[in-house]
Amino acid sequence: MNEALLSEEDDSHLSRIVKPHSGRILVDSNFQLKATRLRLLHDSYTSFVDSPWWVLLLSYGIVYVSLWLLFALIFHNLDNVAEGEDGRECIANLHTFLDAYLFSFQTQQTIGYGNYYPESNGNCKVQIFMIAVQTLIGLVADAIMLGSILSKIQRPQNRSSTIIFSENMIITKRNGVRYLAFRVADMRNHVLCYSQVVCHLYSPRITEEGEILETEAINLHIEASKKPLFIPQIFLHKIDKSSPLYGVSQYTMSISCAEIVVFFEGVVPSTGRNAQIRNSYLLKDIVWEQIFSPMIFWSSDGQCHIDYKKINDMTP
Repeated sequence: MNEALLSEEDDSHLSRIVKPHSGRILVDSNFQLKATRLRLLHDSYTSFVDSPWWVLLLSYGIVYVSLWLLFALIFHNLDNVAEGEDGRECIANLHTFLDAYLFSFQTQQTIGYGNYYPESNGNCKVQIFMIAVQTLIGLVADAIMLGSILSKIQRPQNRSSTIIFSENMIITKRNGVRYLAFRVADMRNHVLCYSQVVCHLYSPRITEEGEILETEAINLHIEASKKPLFIPQIFLHKIDKSSPLYGVSQYTMSISCAEIVVFFEGVVPSTGRNAQIRNSYLLKDIVWEQIFSPMIFWSSDGQCHIDYKKINDMTP
């Protein structure tokens, strides 16, 4: 790749696409078009599950209280005297709005303390119909609430907290061949199944026709990319003539606006769900002519010990 394509004088292009360690995609929602936001509403359930916990719980609280108040207002305004029956109430002991609220709450949550109950079955058709409607709406609300909470708890993104990456990438030589390297470790004993690493270089480029490609994604081939993380692993990209980094000098990298995004993917054994952990490296942060220090040690009794604090340690 031409060195000029990796450098950029305008500092406004030096911002990241992916936040390091957290893997969060850095997108400013203020620039989203109204049409884009409307499209997100069509996938409101996913957006809802992706929202913070306080938003999720507050939303459910508002929905449930609103439903209780709505049906309490309906029951309070309905004529509570059964047709054709002298003074007999459709709902026993329902006289005030508070009574109606308690009846609405007990009906939807199927509590049934016994103080408020439908007393006449044949001559209070409206009340019976509204009880059935509230029960059905309550079942739907419960299903959505429990489903979204379960989905949020089981989200594979939570697994990313135990997958750690080295702070920097390094460029080093092995057997006379130059490599780009980084280290990954899994702090859990139950590692991800079918794990693999994919790397992409995001760099601006100008085509022969003059088209400016602001963030073209170029694949960086990783040797032995499918490694289980029973112990920390160093992943290597060979810098040869087929590599987009071939011929790029240390100085060019130091002023480059390019970014390398690492995707670590695998299956969580306990849930069977796919998990993807992302990390980001800027080319200007790559350390040259270093190797990673050992972080695996063996005790005298043959026990393997891993010092995760050393994942960023390097030696010349």
